[in-house]
Amino acid sequence: MKKAVLIIIAICLVTMSSYSQEDVLRPKGRTDGGYSKSDNHPWAVGLEAGGTFNVFTSDLSLTDLSGGQASQINSIYSVFESVTGVTPHFGAFVDYSINDMFGIHLKLIYNSVRYSGSETNFFEFYDVNSGDYLGTDPVTFNYKQEYSFINIEPMFRINPTSELFILVGPSIRLTASDIETNNNYTKNDDTGITFANNGYEIDEYMTHKGSNNYALNFGLGYKFNVDKNIAVAPQLLYSLSVSEMENLDETSVFDPAFYNRIVSARTLNQIRFSLTLWFENL
Repeated sequence: MKKAVLIIIAICLVTMSSYSQEDVLRPKGRTDGGYSKSDNHPWAVGLEAGGTFNVFTSDLSLTDLSGGQASQINSIYSVFESVTGVTPHFGAFVDYSINDMFGIHLKLIYNSVRYSGSETNFFEFYDVNSGDYLGTDPVTFNYKQEYSFINIEPMFRINPTSELFILVGPSIRLTASDIETNNNYTKNDDTGITFANNGYEIDEYMTHKGSNNYALNFGLGYKFNVDKNIAVAPQLLYSLSVSEMENLDETSVFDPAFYNRIVSARTLNQIRFSLTLWFENL
């Protein structure tokens, strides 16, 4: 994560340095005194930050260690079929105007992904030594999973007006960290059935290698000029997954579960709200 942050900061500093040098070496604006983008000034650079609403959907299958199919009805693990979370993102972009209506917009975004929650439902218990089924008890399941991506997003920009713009293009999500999973299980009733530690509460921690995946972005923004070369633009972007993420094959680290949880066909759709700062007429 630290390396990703340093890379984005370095790109921003180099871009801003180039902008400052050009500002000293050449005059800004057109010969007619205006400061709108023209054929002589098609470039813009900027910074972006905001929040991301993440929506994970997946298929879930459970098997016990003997190869049999475990019950999924009313299982606490059914929560993984659809989970959500809100996380921050930030990055930088370069924008090139082809003409007054069309342009190319390239983003580099650091996007952390996290979801967490709590589910109370039924949990099947098995004997630690024999594997015999002991019964089903209600359990409160607290779950959390987090990792991060570096998004490379080359997009086509369309300007219906000089202020309003539409962005369409792919998102290449490159994994920047392992997937970390933290789960906590707490039994609600004293029925004599306990976890492997002979207690009524147990924690579970796992890490997995992430995989790259791809999405298609649809964005909308509006620019407010705050200076002759500076604009602020709020953006709303929907990122639709077009490829599946890696399957999570999770064998529980504590024996009573006797589960091999396979989370497959995982997709990540996102809604991103950003505030962008533009430096124009480079």
